Amino acid sequence: LLNSAISRTWDTSESAWLRIQLLRLNAQTSDNPLETMNTALDIAADEETSITFRMEAADTAATLLGKDGFEPEEEMIQRFQDVFETVINKSEDSSEKVNMLISFASYQWQNFKRNEASQLVVKAIDTAEQIKMRHIGRVFYQGALICRGGSISADKLRQWFTRSLESGDLSDDETVSALVELAEILQEDDDLLGAMERYETALRFEGARKDKSMAQTRFKLARVYFQLGRIPQAEKETREALSGDTLTGDDRVEVLMWFARAEIEQGHIERASENAHEALNNAVSLESRINVLKCQSEISELQQDFSGAIKALESIEELADGSFNPETEIELARLYNLEGTY
Repeated sequence: LLNSAISRTWDTSESAWLRIQLLRLNAQTSDNPLETMNTALDIAADEETSITFRMEAADTAATLLGKDGFEPEEEMIQRFQDVFETVINKSEDSSEKVNMLISFASYQWQNFKRNEASQLVVKAIDTAEQIKMRHIGRVFYQGALICRGGSISADKLRQWFTRSLESGDLSDDETVSALVELAEILQEDDDLLGAMERYETALRFEGARKDKSMAQTRFKLARVYFQLGRIPQAEKETREALSGDTLTGDDRVEVLMWFARAEIEQGHIERASENAHEALNNAVSLESRINVLKCQSEISELQQDFSGAIKALESIEELADGSFNPETEIELARLYNLEGTY
């Protein structure tokens, strides 16, 4: 329908608008993203096209760069950067400009250009604030997500996530995500009560839903409870996280192993052993299996079961196809000595 409308329309702003809509549709559905990318860059670089449509084309190109499975050559990426900078420099501050900056920042971050991505996010947020952009909360949220774990300070990220939550612009899922991210930042800064409050609020937003995300949030809250000395609450949230089959494989192992070590700290060795046994039955990756076996060896030694501790470490050697590990060998020698096997 768009192609038909374009063919019947003179070369006017209406036909340009139709071409942009077709371009956006192709960006979402086309099996040939390279062709769509070239078309988008051609429109964005065309001096005869209005800057508004050039910005939309450049934004579409930025979206394509982040598309799964699309790996453009370096020459194409360089062309995009040149066109992008030209369009950005010629355009007035606007919500479209902010969206372009965020889109390209996301691409740069995914390609490990963290400093460049952070600079683009800061520019996007500064621009959004200057123009008093509507729904600015989503810009704070997107920018904070992009820069998490980079060079932006924890204080700045905390401010951005907080402002996104205060804005009322986020969907329920985005609100939960922002709350969890904010809680993790507070937890890293040892503000355990602040982290606890955000995790609890996130769980209230998620309601009765039972999925992997909710189980992981419960696990994070359990760890905070444990650090605060609220052991019964920590145990309750951990069991809730493990209930059902929302967590499987190595995700489930991570929770079980933390629970096992928490039980060891409290002197509940038998319960720790049960958790470690279940963890081994769920472990998928080699690294995960080795970590569980190390824990099982520690538990067996605490139970004075030296042969069980040795058996767990020997299983690690079998998994490693006999490759020499000095730490394992030293630990085995120590356990052989404790068992009386010289």
